[in-house]
Amino acid sequence: MTQDTIKKIIIAGSGLTAWTAAIAIAKSFLNTELSVVVLGDETSHEEAPYLLPQAMAFHRHLEIDERVLMRATDATFSVGTQFEDWNKKGHNFFMPFGPHGSVTEFIDFQHFAIKSKLSNSFDGAYEDYAFATAVAKAGKFMHPQNDPSSLLSTLPYSINLNPTKYLSLLKNLAKQIGVIEIAESIGEVNLEKEGAFIQSIESTVGNLHEADFFVDCTGQAAQLLGQALKTKYTTWSQWLPMDKKVSYETTTESPLKANSKITGLDAGFLRSHSNQNTTIHEISFCSAETTLEATLKQLGFIEDELTSVEKRTFSSGKRENQWVDNCIAFGEASVNFPSLEVSKLQLVQEDVMRFIQLFPNKNIEPSLSHEYNRVTERRYNNLRDYLILNFVFSSRSESSLWQDIKRSDYPKSLSDKMRLFREHGKIAFNEDEIFMHQHWTAKFIGLGYWPINYDIFLDKFNFQELQENFVRMRNAIQQAIPQMPDHEDYLKQGLG
Repeated sequence: MTQDTIKKIIIAGSGLTAWTAAIAIAKSFLNTELSVVVLGDETSHEEAPYLLPQAMAFHRHLEIDERVLMRATDATFSVGTQFEDWNKKGHNFFMPFGPHGSVTEFIDFQHFAIKSKLSNSFDGAYEDYAFATAVAKAGKFMHPQNDPSSLLSTLPYSINLNPTKYLSLLKNLAKQIGVIEIAESIGEVNLEKEGAFIQSIESTVGNLHEADFFVDCTGQAAQLLGQALKTKYTTWSQWLPMDKKVSYETTTESPLKANSKITGLDAGFLRSHSNQNTTIHEISFCSAETTLEATLKQLGFIEDELTSVEKRTFSSGKRENQWVDNCIAFGEASVNFPSLEVSKLQLVQEDVMRFIQLFPNKNIEPSLSHEYNRVTERRYNNLRDYLILNFVFSSRSESSLWQDIKRSDYPKSLSDKMRLFREHGKIAFNEDEIFMHQHWTAKFIGLGYWPINYDIFLDKFNFQELQENFVRMRNAIQQAIPQMPDHEDYLKQGLG
């Protein structure tokens, strides 16, 4: 390392966000002089990690063997998310990680579905043409295959983890590669000058900790980026008014399905995902519309019956910048939102890898932070739009929450996407999307938002032949399912 090279990073925080950042940075700079320190007490709590298939690449970067990861965290596989009672009671649809149908030359499958629906000849439901949907509903799973002619090649997957055991695994692995833990609460944050560059952190026991660079993983408090550097917070509460989260656990029931579940509630929603022993439930609701007692009553519970209850208050939104001078924020110190198909930990994994690609020296060249903030701004805004979309077609009238979101003035970027899909069946190509075009398409159609036109290039094909081909595909999906092992059996065979 040169004299200008950053030699010490302090990561402020103690939960999954902090240790995810710590192990990723330490692993990337293994066998260098860089020292990574995690500074924080053990009081922080973070939501369960709902991860997308991209997380598998993150674990491969850390060289964590999947079997080791699965065993250590009581993990299960997941191929998507089941939505229940969403736009209204009885409205259900499945959001697979994998694709629907197949591409006809350069024309996406939704255009075939749109043309069929417009002519009243669409056979079945849109989700029937996604292999992952059938896999999840049948409680099956096996790993994808590389053979492009196999349906199994269309089965991207993720895993549902026990968050406590996952944190323990990351922490132990991080320490093995040299990450230092200092279990002290953060007190004063000392700046070089007013509002710029952090010099040191003084713990509540009086110890002074200096570093070249600081990472804020202190959650919503944002003790470094928000409090010390006074970076403003932009709220999304006008579109995402849920402000309370309550999590609890139940025993995992059999048969164990390879998916998560999200259930619409009067003033929010319930998210559930199972690892091998426990099912973690997280209620997100708007306290201006209802109470926890009323929400639990809707679910058939009273609080005294629940175990491992955690209550949190939050406000959806993001920091104006995530990297300021010699400080960057990850997790809730950077962005907050009601978790539907993704949790903030997924963003932490992706954000920290992007930071590593732009890793600075002691000079902290502003062009690096500018590029990081530019990309992150787009990614967060694209995610914001995707989250808002979930609520805009509701016919629920149990509370004003759903209707208030529906009547709100959406961000122009979302309105443009909605108009393009409605009029042409196409998804706006935006850089830095967390959810790709196939997910946007499936979400629009799952919510009942069908386009009024299809891609005219579809007309050059024999439509009856296309219909026959896709019927054969749907039948092949149904025929393949009985040949697959049950999810629970596959876990036992693969991890035993």
